[in-house]
Amino acid sequence: MTTSEKNMNPDSRTGVSASRDAQILSQIKDAVICTDTQGIVTFWNEAAFRVWGWTAAEMIGRSVFERLPEGTARDWGRSRFNVVLDGEESFGDRHDYRKDGSRVWVEVRSTQWKDNRGLPAGVLTIARDITERKQAQEKLRQSETMMAAAQRLAHFGSWELDLQNDEVNDNTLRWSDECYRIFGYLPGSVRVTNELFFGHIPVEEHEPIRQAVAKAIAERGVYTMDHRVVLVSGEIRHVHEHAQVFADERTGQPLKMVGTVQDVTERIKAERSFKLFRALVDRSSDVLEVIDPDTGRFLDVNEKECQELGYSREELLTMRVWDIDTVMTESIWPKFAEEIRSGGTLSGEYFHRRKDGSVFPVEVNARWVQLDQNYIVATVRNISERKQAVQALRESEEQFRSAMQYSSIGMALVAPTGRWLRVNQALCHIVGYSEAELLAIDFQTITHPDDLSHDLELLRKLSLGEIQTYQMEKRYFHKLGHIVWILLSVSVVRDPNGRPRYFISQIQDISDRKQVMEELVLAKDAAEGAARAKSEFLAMISHEIRTPLNPILGAVQLLLDQESSPEQRELLQVIHSAGEHLLTLLNDILDLAKVEAGVAQLSLNSCRVSELVQGVLDIKREEARAKRLTLSAEWDKDLAYCYFLDEPRLRQILLNLIGNAVKFTSVGGITVQVERTAQDSKRDQLRFSVCDTGIGLRPDHARRIFDPFYQVDSSPKRRYEGAGLGLAICQRLIHMMAGEIGVDSKLGEGATFWFSVWLERRRSMDDSGTPWPMPLKSVHHRRILLAVPVEQDRLLLTTALERAECEVTPATCAAHAIARFQPGAYDLILLDEGLLDLDCREVVGILREREQQAGVAPTAVILQALQAEEADLRKAKQAGFTSVLAKPIRHVQLMRLLASHAPLPPMPEKPKV
Repeated sequence: MTTSEKNMNPDSRTGVSASRDAQILSQIKDAVICTDTQGIVTFWNEAAFRVWGWTAAEMIGRSVFERLPEGTARDWGRSRFNVVLDGEESFGDRHDYRKDGSRVWVEVRSTQWKDNRGLPAGVLTIARDITERKQAQEKLRQSETMMAAAQRLAHFGSWELDLQNDEVNDNTLRWSDECYRIFGYLPGSVRVTNELFFGHIPVEEHEPIRQAVAKAIAERGVYTMDHRVVLVSGEIRHVHEHAQVFADERTGQPLKMVGTVQDVTERIKAERSFKLFRALVDRSSDVLEVIDPDTGRFLDVNEKECQELGYSREELLTMRVWDIDTVMTESIWPKFAEEIRSGGTLSGEYFHRRKDGSVFPVEVNARWVQLDQNYIVATVRNISERKQAVQALRESEEQFRSAMQYSSIGMALVAPTGRWLRVNQALCHIVGYSEAELLAIDFQTITHPDDLSHDLELLRKLSLGEIQTYQMEKRYFHKLGHIVWILLSVSVVRDPNGRPRYFISQIQDISDRKQVMEELVLAKDAAEGAARAKSEFLAMISHEIRTPLNPILGAVQLLLDQESSPEQRELLQVIHSAGEHLLTLLNDILDLAKVEAGVAQLSLNSCRVSELVQGVLDIKREEARAKRLTLSAEWDKDLAYCYFLDEPRLRQILLNLIGNAVKFTSVGGITVQVERTAQDSKRDQLRFSVCDTGIGLRPDHARRIFDPFYQVDSSPKRRYEGAGLGLAICQRLIHMMAGEIGVDSKLGEGATFWFSVWLERRRSMDDSGTPWPMPLKSVHHRRILLAVPVEQDRLLLTTALERAECEVTPATCAAHAIARFQPGAYDLILLDEGLLDLDCREVVGILREREQQAGVAPTAVILQALQAEEADLRKAKQAGFTSVLAKPIRHVQLMRLLASHAPLPPMPEKPKV
C-alpha cells in the first residue's frame, strides 16, 4: 500500500470517487475497497467487481458485511475488521463468497487509514483473485500425493540436489517421502544433508559415488550408481540411483541434479538366487535337460551336457532328443513322452552320441513337470565308469579267486559266526586239514584256548567299526595235534547296510620265525648274562683294588705331611704317583665300561662356563708349573651368564685334555679357548679348544687317537705313561652330549684338541649344579663320628682328622655307630658303604628319625663309596645323606668336604682400641 493510499481523507462518501486519489485507485488491477469506521463502503473499484460480482453502485454506501452470509462468516468478518481498525494489519488467503453464491479464493491485505488529524478514519482493503493458483496448487498436491503413493508402492524415491552453492557440504538436498523410508526414516523426521546421506553409505563406496557425481556435474550429464545403504536399524539394503544434471541454458552453470532412488534389494537377491541356482545346475555332476514334450526339442541344458556331448548350448537348443540318443526316433518319441506323462516318471539305460561320433552309456531319469506349460525334465548320468567298474569287479573277483587259490600264504573267507566259507590250499597245508574238512568247522575249533578270547574281542571291534583291520599272532592246532604259530591279518567286507558280510583272513605260518626268535631271546639272555658278569667282575675288581689302594694313598699322604729326608720324600712321591696312576687307570676302565654298556647318563644343571674352566686350570696349574709351562684361558665376552650342562662330565673331559697337553708338552704352554660358533633362539654352540706346543701327531696317529687303548708309542720303553683310554672316554661322552670332538695337529708343531656342544642358555644359577670346591679352611674342634669297618681305612681317616684337630669317635660297625650317636652331639658323620651288619641307608634312616624325635637340626652325614657320580649323589640324598665322598679318599677332598659341611663359626671381631 502506498503512502497516498494510507493518507486518504475524503470529505464525504461520494467525494472519494471524485478525488484524485480515487482515480489512481481505480486504475489498480487488484480489488480496492475503502470503508469508514462503521464498515460502510466508501470506495469499490472495477477489479472488486470482477472478484465478487457486485458493482460499485451496489456496494458504496452499504455495509461491507452485507455481502457475507449471515452467521459465522459475517461474525468472523466483523471481528477481523475491528482488529484492523485498532491498528493491526491483516494479510492472508481467504475462501470468500461471490454475489452468485459461488466461492472464490482471494489474497487479502487490510490496513487502517487515518484522517488529516491522524485519527482512524476507516479500513483500506486490497484483494487479488487467486482461485486459479489455488486450483493449480490443489492439482499439484493431488499429483504429488499420487506420486508419493506410486513411489511407496514401487519403493521408488526421488531427490533433488541444489548445485548453485559453492560449498559442496552446504548444498541443499531434498528427499521425497519414499526416499526417507528407503533410508529408514519417517518422512520429514530428519534434516537431509550430504553428511546424513554419506553416513548411511559404507565407507568403501564413498569415493566411487563422489567421483560419479563429480563426473556427471562436470559433463552436465547423467549419474547412475548401484550401491549399498545402511539403515538406522543396521540392516544393509541395495539401491539403484539415476539422476540428471540441469544447467543454465545461457551460462551453462549447473543448477541442480534431480534423481531417483529405488530399493533393488529383493531384485538383487533374486538375481543372486538365480545365478546360484544356475551355477548349481551348471556345476551339477549330472546332465540336466528341459525338453518340450510335444516336439522333443531341448529348451534348456546345463554345462555338464555341453561337456559330455561336445556341443555348445546354442547348438543343443536347436536339437531334438533323437539327435543325441541312439535308440530314440521321431516316430517313437510321442509314445515315450506319453509314458512319462501317464506315469509321472520314467527311468532306463540308453546310449548317447557325442559330437565326435563316440557313443557312451547313460542312465536317464525323466519326470513330467506342469507349470505355465508342460515340460519333461531329465537327469542324465554317464555310467561309463560304473560299467567299467562292474567289469573290473568281475575281473577282480576272478583274479581274487585265482590269487586266493594259488597264494603262498593261507587265505580264507570267514562268516561272522566264524565258519569257514572258502579256504585255499596253502591254509589247508598249514593246518593239515582238507578243504572239505575245514568248511565243515569254524576257526574257533582249531584256535588255541589261550588265544581265542583276544581273537574274538578284536573280531567284535572290527564288526562294530571300532577298528578297520587287525593283526595278531596266535596258535592253531594242527590236525596231527602239534601247535602251529601263525600271523593272522583280518579285514571285513560289509553289505549295503553296513553289516559284516564276511571276513577276509590271511594266515602266515611263522613257526620257524618263532623258533628263531626263541633262540635269539636265549642268545640275548646269554649276552646280557655275560654283560652282567662283566659288570660284576669290574665292580669286584674295582672294589678289590680300591680297598688296598685306599690305605696306601692315605698312608703315603700322611707320611708326606710329616717331616722326612729328601730320599724318603722322593720314594714317597714315587709311591703316591704310582698309586694315583693306578687309580686313574681303574677309573678309566670303569668309565669306558659304563659308556659302552649304555648305563652312563647325563646329569644337567646350571653352570658358569668361565668358572668351570678356571677351576680345571687351578687343578692342573701346579702340574704345569712343575714343568715350567704357562697355563691360560680365553673365552668370548658374549657367552651367556650360565648354561645348562653336565658339569662333572664336562670337567672330566677338560681335565683329560689339559692333562694330556701338560703330559706331552715340554716347552711353551697350554691355552684353553672357549668360543661361541653358532646359536638359535634358546641355545649356543660352544667350541672348547686345548692348544699346546708339545710334540704333535702324525696324520695316521691323529686318525686313531680316539680308539680305546690306542697309544702313539706302545713300546715297553715308551716315554709317556697311560693306558690310552682317556680320549676314548672323552669321545663317547661328547657323543652322549650330541657333540663333536677332534684334533688338529702336525708332528713337532703341537696339537689342538677341540670339541663342540650345543648348550641351553640360562640367566641365573637358581638351579645350579655342583659348586666348585671351596677353599681349604681350618676345622678345629669338630666332633666327628667315623663308622668304617676296614681297620686300615679307619686308622688313616682318624689320623688325618685328628691332625686337623678334630675329635673323632670311631665305630667298627653300624651297631656301634647307632649306639654312640646322640642327636646334636656331632658336627659330621662319616659312614662307609661297606658296613656289614646293617645297610648304611638303613643306618642314616635311624639317625634321622632319632634327630626328628629329639627336635634337633639334622647333622651332615657323608657316605664313603666307590662311586660318587651325579646319579649316586641323587640316590644318596634321597636316602638321607648330605653328600658322597669317593674312595680312595684324598686328603684335600676330605678337608674341603669338612669345610663345606661343617664350617667354623665366624671369628669374633678384634676389639677396637
